[in-house]
Amino acid sequence: MAHELDDDRLLARAYGNLGWIAVQQGDAEAASPALDESLTRFRRLGDLQGVAWLLQYRGDLARRAGDLDRARALIEESFDLRIELADTYGLSATLPTHPFCTDSDVPFSPLCQRNDWGADPLFDNKAPVYNLLVSLILDGVVPADDPDYGWWTDWYLNGVLAFARDPGTVDPAERTAAVTIAFDRMGAPMSAADLASPAVVARANVLAEQVLRRIALDDPSLRGDMNIDVSDPDVVALVAAQAGRMLRNEDGVRPPPLRRTAVDVLAKLQSDSALLELAASRDAIQAALAGGQIPTAERPFIEDILARAERALTPYFN
Repeated sequence: MAHELDDDRLLARAYGNLGWIAVQQGDAEAASPALDESLTRFRRLGDLQGVAWLLQYRGDLARRAGDLDRARALIEESFDLRIELADTYGLSATLPTHPFCTDSDVPFSPLCQRNDWGADPLFDNKAPVYNLLVSLILDGVVPADDPDYGWWTDWYLNGVLAFARDPGTVDPAERTAAVTIAFDRMGAPMSAADLASPAVVARANVLAEQVLRRIALDDPSLRGDMNIDVSDPDVVALVAAQAGRMLRNEDGVRPPPLRRTAVDVLAKLQSDSALLELAASRDAIQAALAGGQIPTAERPFIEDILARAERALTPYFN
């Protein structure tokens, strides 16, 4: 976790991103402390480029609040600093690392997403902030139902999954990495340390269901700018493997609602890998029931999951 690692640069970027999102939402109450924290950290690091961008963000926040004099002063300070650093359009001798994108490119490439940064947006921007937010929630640092952190986590999850949805504009390794990043500590099997905490397990299962649904079941309108279905066979296989492990409850902590969602995800994927996971899960559940491994009080719920899997397999392909 970033706090444990004392990674000021990561935290500075994370607070800056969260503040900028709040600015875009018009939420000055959330934006101001996040931007101030980011600016303080960038100043302490001596990162003048970060300071310049945060001054611009603060200027935009002041402009939106109607304080035009303060907005002008902040933006001019930012611009002066960027000139000093030769970091503005037309002044830098360094060629841009991002591809040129138009609005029509946004739905089809994760490299064309709005409000990202870095030569590699997945690892420089989306993944670190998403991992930080997930850890804050799982470790109880912020309430699991906090609407602001919930919105930010959802936004960054969409940003990570944009790479998993990529139709061929990034390295295939980034597409599969995005799946692993999205499941984070919620993936099956969970670590021994997380399994030892019932509170962490409960929060992880809520987030795991959100990830599964966002990948395959949620309406495209909830997926962000890049909302196409995952199509890379390796990505589909990784998603299917996670859904299968959760459906079989391999780490022993997955509740029936999450397992039902896993059935639905495997059915929606319509792939050979998902079919095999679903069939293997059906067989494992049947064996557990026949072998008396399921407590009496849980049998009706597990039998219901089994029936759901049977329906999804008869037939599997549409």
